[in-house]
Amino acid sequence: MDFELFWRALCLDAGPNHAWVAAALCFLGAAAGQVGSFALLRRRALLVDVLGHATLPGVAAAFLLALALGLEPRSLAWLWPGGALSAALATYAADWLLARTRLEPDAVLGAVLASFFGLGLLLLSHIQTLPGAASAGLDRLLFGQAAALQRSDAVALLALALLAGALASLYGRRLRTLAFDPGFARLAGFRPERLDRLLHALLGLVALAALPAVGAVLAVALVVLPAATARLWSDSARRMTHIATGLGAAAGYLGAALSRAAPELSTGPLLVCLLGLAFAGSLAVAPRHGLLWRGLRRRAALERWRAERALP
Repeated sequence: MDFELFWRALCLDAGPNHAWVAAALCFLGAAAGQVGSFALLRRRALLVDVLGHATLPGVAAAFLLALALGLEPRSLAWLWPGGALSAALATYAADWLLARTRLEPDAVLGAVLASFFGLGLLLLSHIQTLPGAASAGLDRLLFGQAAALQRSDAVALLALALLAGALASLYGRRLRTLAFDPGFARLAGFRPERLDRLLHALLGLVALAALPAVGAVLAVALVVLPAATARLWSDSARRMTHIATGLGAAAGYLGAALSRAAPELSTGPLLVCLLGLAFAGSLAVAPRHGLLWRGLRRRAALERWRAERALP
């Protein structure tokens, strides 16, 4: 790794395109951490995995439609609306199955994820057989390739992340109330059904924005890991959201700089590895919920119990 280039990347002096990519990943990580906190509290975190995989059929269908119309098929202006429509269909299918069958939620989510992801892979395999260079590179949406983003794509990703973060901030108090007590939320004048749909829409926005950056496969890690790490450090929902937002932003910024200094490393997996290291470290040393301090407290409690038993 080129450490001089890494330092320049941290200072946003590694080229104008890198500066836009770093800003996009920073705000994407912040939005993912913020929305992921609400999803974790509401026990809907794995829904982003379904939405991320469910975008693939829509993206592939939009690619084929643009190709048939003679337009630029790899433009995010075409791919994102197709992915959004496909993710919305997946959400509707999951809600319909939950309301009209006796299947458990995990079984429904697994069935929807597998069905849409299988269809997406089928369409992607068909696209790869088409003649011409225009069909190449669409499989990057599986794992992402943020370093290859053009400035226009990075700006579009940044705008989508800002929209998700702004909506999450605007409705943050309502979403926290819904997560802790849906009954009280209803008495307070909120509509839990609408708030759940809003949360699903926010998860869908994050999943769409994550496609070119970390891909459909790793989008769930971008949402779950910052929130889970923050949960280890705080029992306050508000403070947890702030920690997750900051952690996601830092991981996105640092991941962009590391991938710029080491081009052989893919940005998406690198970003997720940084978040994984943060989670592992927090699991070990977090003050209240870390394994180390829990072990020390348990040992101290055992020693006090032994000392009390030894008294006459």
